[in-house]
Amino acid sequence: MLAVAVGQPAFDRKRTLKPRLPQDVVLHEERYRPADPDAIRAYSDRMDAFYEDLGRPQAPWIQTQIARVRDLAGLHGRERMGCSSAAPRSGGHPEPRGGQR
Repeated sequence: MLAVAVGQPAFDRKRTLKPRLPQDVVLHEERYRPADPDAIRAYSDRMDAFYEDLGRPQAPWIQTQIARVRDLAGLHGRERMGCSSAAPRSGGHPEPRGGQR
């Protein structure tokens, strides 16, 4: 397989790194602990400002994340992806979650 990217960098565009959730929110050692609500709110505010600075205002980050997992429709097919660590069934593909085929 070969991939080629052709073009010129857009030097006139603002370059910035997308904010990431703080490590203490996503890193769990030995056992899971719920995230600090204040850390989530602060990150949501940073993401909202990030998209605003890019000229791409949208719904607040936290609302977007809730909509992604609120129901099956928000998952857009991701619920059928299955677990990559599951034992393979015939054909070498992991069994879908919930034993559905």
